[in-house]
Amino acid sequence: MMSSDADFIPIRIHQCTQGDPVLQGEEKEASILARAVFCDMMERVHGRDRATRYLPIQQKDSAMTGKEFKTFREKIGITKKTVATELGVPLPTVDRWESGRTEVPEKAVDLLRDLDSHFERMANDLAADIQLIDESERVSNLLCFGSNSEFWRYMPATRPMPFTAHNYVMLRTQTKLAEDGYVAGLVFMDRDAYSAWLDGRQDSDALRQEWTDSRTTCTSDGF
Repeated sequence: MMSSDADFIPIRIHQCTQGDPVLQGEEKEASILARAVFCDMMERVHGRDRATRYLPIQQKDSAMTGKEFKTFREKIGITKKTVATELGVPLPTVDRWESGRTEVPEKAVDLLRDLDSHFERMANDLAADIQLIDESERVSNLLCFGSNSEFWRYMPATRPMPFTAHNYVMLRTQTKLAEDGYVAGLVFMDRDAYSAWLDGRQDSDALRQEWTDSRTTCTSDGF
């Protein structure tokens, strides 16, 4: 499920320190999206040492056509606006790359490939963590979202990671689990249904997962 660029906000660089991340101002636009998003996310979940595994990886052989670049960008849930912001170029420049009017620069391809590598590592780690849980307590479904506002409402620690990138990680996690013989479904958040199911209870990670496991799953065609 893809969304328009209008649903996204630029991702800004912030400090990778213990505790809550400190977002800096407009003048501190990130040159590397991965450090802004993943270092803080993984530090919250796994600690500072493990978070350093998510720093950018240098890539070689970066040649990519505009059509390939666009397909790859949409696949991993990153918008043109985000690419433009992270690379410090005007949005029309990204349009020209994707239309084939100008060559896609190496730095743009490397940005997407870095992100894809981080998404894969996140999915592998999540799949491994799920399989460490006792079989009777394992999740049966993975929760996806339909908008940034919905995603950040229920998972504020992930902000400013876009919801489409999260959904892509969930899809990769599902695939990894399937390779290991473990079946997990994909469920999209339905705020009204979830609120009715809570019946006055306070939202929590545990209750959200319980609701997710109780829902009918969708297929990857829903992305």
